[in-house]
Amino acid sequence: MKVWMVLADFEYCFVSVVSELRVVLLGSSWRQRSAVGNLLLRHDEFDLLNKSQTSVQKRGPPPKNRLWVTNTPDLQADVTADRLTHFIRDITAACAPGPHVFLLLLQPENFTEQHKNRLESVLQSFSEQAFNHSLVLISTSQAETPELMEELMKNPNIKDIISKCGNRSMWMTRSEDDPNMKKREELLKTMGQMMENVKHLETGNIMAENYEEEIKTALQNNDLALAAEKAQEYVDKFNNVCLNIAITGESGSGKSTLVNALRGIRNKTQGAAPTGVVETTMKPTEYLHPEHPNIRLWDLPGFGSTRFPADKYLEYVEFEKYDFFIIVSDHRFRENDAKLAKEIHKMKKKFYFVRSKIDLNIQAETEDDPEFNEEKLLKSIRENCTEELQELGFESPKVFLVSGLKLRLYEFKDLRKTLEADLPKLQRDVLLRNISLDVIQQKKGSLESKIKWYTAASAAGAAVPVPGLSGVFDLSMIMEFTIHCRTSLGLTPESLIKLSDVSGVSLEDLRAELKSPLSGVEITEALIGKVMSMSARYVAATAIEDGFRFIPLIGTAVAMAISSANTYRVLTDILNSLAEDAQQVFIKT
Repeated sequence: MKVWMVLADFEYCFVSVVSELRVVLLGSSWRQRSAVGNLLLRHDEFDLLNKSQTSVQKRGPPPKNRLWVTNTPDLQADVTADRLTHFIRDITAACAPGPHVFLLLLQPENFTEQHKNRLESVLQSFSEQAFNHSLVLISTSQAETPELMEELMKNPNIKDIISKCGNRSMWMTRSEDDPNMKKREELLKTMGQMMENVKHLETGNIMAENYEEEIKTALQNNDLALAAEKAQEYVDKFNNVCLNIAITGESGSGKSTLVNALRGIRNKTQGAAPTGVVETTMKPTEYLHPEHPNIRLWDLPGFGSTRFPADKYLEYVEFEKYDFFIIVSDHRFRENDAKLAKEIHKMKKKFYFVRSKIDLNIQAETEDDPEFNEEKLLKSIRENCTEELQELGFESPKVFLVSGLKLRLYEFKDLRKTLEADLPKLQRDVLLRNISLDVIQQKKGSLESKIKWYTAASAAGAAVPVPGLSGVFDLSMIMEFTIHCRTSLGLTPESLIKLSDVSGVSLEDLRAELKSPLSGVEITEALIGKVMSMSARYVAATAIEDGFRFIPLIGTAVAMAISSANTYRVLTDILNSLAEDAQQVFIKT
């Protein structure tokens, strides 16, 4: 559905699954929130002086009625849990059915850890995805300069909140004389681009909600088998969503090395994309993720050469098949890079600029000057890349400085966080390697959210009154979930071998860090059964469950409840032990 908003003297087209844009203002100053709200609406809808004790929603006058802005009451520093709950309900009621964008107004002169924690509490109370729908607006009386921004980023609280919001931030100078109309247009444009992500970000949630409704209906009708069938259907569908990622750029820019890095494979090893100083990719080449074939990385030929001219390139590589693009350059971003990015933008697809081979720049500079400042060099490279892209027509380009051979260095982590905001959850968990303890913890959280679906699916086994079947069915569910967890956390035998090869830590030393009997080995039902038998509470509950099956009606329901509880406990225990192993392996490397 297309949403048209006539703003200033031109139009924006916001593509979304909704028919309006609902913005919530958060921050410590009612006056500043009101001023920004009035700016967005181009009308004095909010009273700057008289604070409201409840959330207030206003919209632009007809026909510009697609933009809704909700101003929120001041939230005290010592807010209680009850007060926070009331605050969230108040916002939700004011902007029903819910906000699309959170605009976080920061006053950098006095933004403390307490302010940061308060904002985070509000966002986390809405949803774990709320940060992906948030934009930081730095409100200050000072004019924006690179030096001032660099100084502000030394404040760890400002830096942290911007990072958690996917590095989305803007600057607005507080001035009674300047109506900030240009900044308004920029704000609306940025929020419109965030709106384009809503469908992509919420697809999995919408699908889950649909299945949850079907399961609730089945349970209300006492159809336990149908409820379990729907849960299993959801697991199967979500686990089979495909994603096509295109890695492109000029020949020799390091595209193939990045493809290998994202797949966890070293250059020149079996199954790796070919690399070299001459053009090695002659046609779009598909590389499946080694442990999740639904993730497909495409190494595209270098564009702009006589073999692949820019005007024929998109047609040749079948541009429409890819979900998003990573545009790689190892030196300068040139006109061909800009042409490609603009064509991608026209198709409403995501793209990212990656400046590759940063390790070679560092090495060369070290040889010339052993006492050089690495941070200054990286800043210089970033500024040069930004200037190049601005000259080519990109207002606020984001460039990631990476080394395909040294992923833990430079800005691969920032690239990961950006992907995190744009990738569907399942693909994100599999594609992103364990480059930090934070990544492992986030993967664990995502896997925890799937336990309820596996638990619901296991209920079908408990509903059949045949002794022993529950154990068999539970083994099947538990085995499937365990395999999924090990793949995501990098604990399969193949993953450990590759990690040893890449990190230089021996396989024996990596295995010494493993405590779970399910890490780094082949998974069989016999092994799963052995692990389950170690839990006395599970064995006892299963015996009780088998006895209850033969009590008509009540027995089936009780058996289902016990079986679901058993499955939930076992899956949670397995996930916790695997996540601990993943953390220890990461620390070792």
